[in-house]
Amino acid sequence: MTKLDTRRPMPEDEVDLFLAFAQNEYRLDLSFYRKTFLGRRINVRMDAVEVNNLTEYLNLLKKDTQEWKKFLDNLSINVSEFFRDPEVFSYFKDNCLPGIFKNKEETGFKRIHCWSCGCSCGEETYSLAIMFREYSGRKNRDFFIKVSGTDVDQDALTKAKEAKYRQQSLGKVTPVILEKYFDNLGNDIYQVKKEIRESVDFKTHNLLTDNLIPNVDIIFFRNVRIYFNENKAGKILLKIYESLRKNGYLVLGKVETLGSLKNLFEPVSINNKIFRKI
Repeated sequence: MTKLDTRRPMPEDEVDLFLAFAQNEYRLDLSFYRKTFLGRRINVRMDAVEVNNLTEYLNLLKKDTQEWKKFLDNLSINVSEFFRDPEVFSYFKDNCLPGIFKNKEETGFKRIHCWSCGCSCGEETYSLAIMFREYSGRKNRDFFIKVSGTDVDQDALTKAKEAKYRQQSLGKVTPVILEKYFDNLGNDIYQVKKEIRESVDFKTHNLLTDNLIPNVDIIFFRNVRIYFNENKAGKILLKIYESLRKNGYLVLGKVETLGSLKNLFEPVSINNKIFRKI
């Protein structure tokens, strides 16, 4: 019988203690998860690292950022797929892009730069490029639209540049979009079509040590902040604020918050975690 079989269900007050830790240390709100589910997930990781109680595990999490990442993996927070949280893409396309294009048209500066920060294997980056292509169509062909994807993981970026994905990453892609922007290579493998690949660029970037990309109109910073404690996350968000153009948009992950920098942004859609630079 394994430890997981014998470990008692985690009491609610201990789950509450973990929720408070996640909120205070990482500004991560996990309260929408069922407490019984969270308790089981915490127990799984406690068994994996062979600690006896929650206090020991919290002390480990404070020292070991890799264990925090493994816990998030255990929650499937970092699962990457095309058009993850499709309602976010839909809202942004319908409610934010019209104003962005209109403003660019009025100023005569027909360049739009979107940054997919912490892009992993490129699913979000290509999703953004497809979103822009679908919105702009033929009427805005004179616009120059650039989508940049960055990550610290060179292996992930290599996969992103290859742009080959299995069907399981395409669950939220409609049949029309799949036919329009992907080539079926067989054996359950699809590749993003050349026209979209050519509109995207990828490069290695460390948020903590490298200069951020300047003069960006839109930054998708989803499910990246959760990996940093409050102090580091605040410094990174301040740099991101400075990277955005006036009235630029910032999009966070569904469980993330702005923390102490909320006064630097105005909410556009709280439900979709879309904010605009003040």
